[in-house]
Amino acid sequence: PGHVHDSSLRSAGAVFYLTEDARFIIKTVSKKESKFLRRMLPNYYAHVLSSDQTLLPHFYGLVRITTALGRNIRLVVMNNLRPEDLPVHEKFDLKGSTLGRTAGAANLRLYPDLVRKDLDMPGPFTLRPAARAQLAAQVASDLHFLREVMTMDYSFLCGVHYPQREDPE
Repeated sequence: PGHVHDSSLRSAGAVFYLTEDARFIIKTVSKKESKFLRRMLPNYYAHVLSSDQTLLPHFYGLVRITTALGRNIRLVVMNNLRPEDLPVHEKFDLKGSTLGRTAGAANLRLYPDLVRKDLDMPGPFTLRPAARAQLAAQVASDLHFLREVMTMDYSFLCGVHYPQREDPE
């Protein structure tokens, strides 16, 4: 479904591709990441089935392609959690750390759509109490799962929509 967009994004050595319809993300993964994903699959499957509001990506496939030169390229296909009905004005990759966690003011001026990091947050986000409680419960559930499969390196990707902001056309 959908074609792979001709642009890609690099992050920490991985390459991300977005399908033309923006429903799926295809990411390159290392051999080590591929083994980890296969090992945690039964626990992951159980978590996703029991938690229909999970904030974790839904993995649809893990593929290894062997090139004519014998090089293995591993790809994971997952859903794109970005909402289709609202524009995302700012994106944050949050790790709960401050060590090197900024995109840099100069970079943000040059590239306003750049993904921001922990130190780039203007302040705390405000949510309605019910939405905050639901989000906190889901994050706690997802974190319990990540601890269970012994994952320490993860990010909370957060898209922010400002209702008062004009949408760029």
